[in-house]
Amino acid sequence: MPLTLRSRPFSQTLFVFIVALIVLIVVGITVVDYTIAERNLREHQRLLEEQTEIDLTNSIILVDAGLKLFDDTLNGQMSSGLEQFIAEYELAGRNASAMDLARIKHDVFHDTMDLYMINASNMVEFTTYPPDQDLDFGEFELDEYLNGIRNASGFYPDRVIRETETGVLRKYAYAPTSDHRYVLELGLIGEAFRDERHRLQYTATIEDIKELNPYVQDVRIFTLFKRQVGNSSFRPDAMLSERLDRVIANRSGFEWICPKTAKKIRYAYIDLRDNDYASDISMVTELSYSTQPLEAALAQTVAFHGLAALAALVIGLVTASFVSRRLTDPIRSLVGDVNAIAKGDLDHPIESSPSHEFTVLGTSIATMVGQLKGTIEQLRQHEANLSESEDRYRRTLDLVSDYAYCRMLDPDGHWTTVWWSGTPERVCLYSFDQLEKIGGWEAIVHADDRAVLQRHLDAVLVNELHESEFRVIARDGEVRWVSHRTMPIMDPLTGRVTGYYAAGQDVTETGSGTRRRSGRARRSTGSWWRMPARSSSGSGRTARSGT
Repeated sequence: MPLTLRSRPFSQTLFVFIVALIVLIVVGITVVDYTIAERNLREHQRLLEEQTEIDLTNSIILVDAGLKLFDDTLNGQMSSGLEQFIAEYELAGRNASAMDLARIKHDVFHDTMDLYMINASNMVEFTTYPPDQDLDFGEFELDEYLNGIRNASGFYPDRVIRETETGVLRKYAYAPTSDHRYVLELGLIGEAFRDERHRLQYTATIEDIKELNPYVQDVRIFTLFKRQVGNSSFRPDAMLSERLDRVIANRSGFEWICPKTAKKIRYAYIDLRDNDYASDISMVTELSYSTQPLEAALAQTVAFHGLAALAALVIGLVTASFVSRRLTDPIRSLVGDVNAIAKGDLDHPIESSPSHEFTVLGTSIATMVGQLKGTIEQLRQHEANLSESEDRYRRTLDLVSDYAYCRMLDPDGHWTTVWWSGTPERVCLYSFDQLEKIGGWEAIVHADDRAVLQRHLDAVLVNELHESEFRVIARDGEVRWVSHRTMPIMDPLTGRVTGYYAAGQDVTETGSGTRRRSGRARRSTGSWWRMPARSSSGSGRTARSGT
């Protein structure tokens, strides 16, 4: 038979339930704690990303402010140079074509500045720097700015910027001619101040950002001309160029996820435009974030929580084993004592328990066993008295009858013999077993007297006493007379007949009429009717038919 949950020992069942409860609690705590840890890590990553972008923006603005201060230190030199440039224009009779710009660059500015003359169409008409000849400032949306200078007066400095093609640094400044026909421009070549200005670099900021944020994989800064700061040879591919155009056009950043690597890249627009200057040196930052630190942190979290859960389970198993044994030891001891008592050792003592409840239970069992012992002793005495009484009944029956028996009515309507006494052999030479095998008394009753026997059964069913004499055919073929008496058994609860007692004796005349008459006179007057419905010690066999 397989061991089911119901048939397991209580200690095993308790152990299983405690372990299941511990597993449920440990798993629940582990899952909840890991979920919180994961959420905190992701939130920390998000906050760190936001802080990184803020720090990068502030650093660029701070560096730009320092560069602006440096650029402003050159304004005096640029202002003096423009005054000399205007003086040369006046000496040439305000005829730009008559001016020798190459001579002026060499003799007046000692080849440290390039000269530009911008006409009313905002194009460079004359210059000492051939790459900018016929440069149209309208392409850079500077028409309004230059027209404002041309129609005004004074000195208009610009920022130090890097040329798009060559990467050379130049400091620019503007001033109108007195006749408002041209805007004169000077470009200070960066060789004179490159070393000083390079002390403030955006690339140093990039390295600082990488050190502060482990999630940052790469940082790149681009100008509005899509040139990478710190890498003059870099040229963006079509995809990057499209993303940079989107940021520059919208003047706002966005987030892009690489479909191949799932790497997150965030773009930000840093507005550095100053209305006092012609050049817009606003920038676009690109921050590439790696998921590897987060994945490593999550893996460590999983490993930590796994080890913690395993340790908790081991501790829980040990605790469950100890608790289950601690709780079930009194029960096991009590079960052992009860089993010993159940096997018949009613004097077996109940072991005491440290638990109050089990002590009370043990005392109750001991009390119950004591009462049981008293009841058993009474039953033994009663059984002895009953046995003695039955013995007297049998002796009496043997004196007044040759046989006696009791039959009960089965639920299916059949009569079953529950006990018998005496020896029917005295009447018919058949034993009770032999009679039952051949069909009962009906099988040996004389054909003419069978109705007499049936009246016994009819009287029983209507709860009436009945007595009659009929003939039976003995085993040797001899016809004998039997005096037969029946008394019904009534169930007081249902009011129905459930069985009957029967007794009889041989009243056959043996040579004289006095035998039959004396047999009738010797009929019993009642002691056998009080025979208890109990099987005789002689046999326990049953019959299914006959009366």
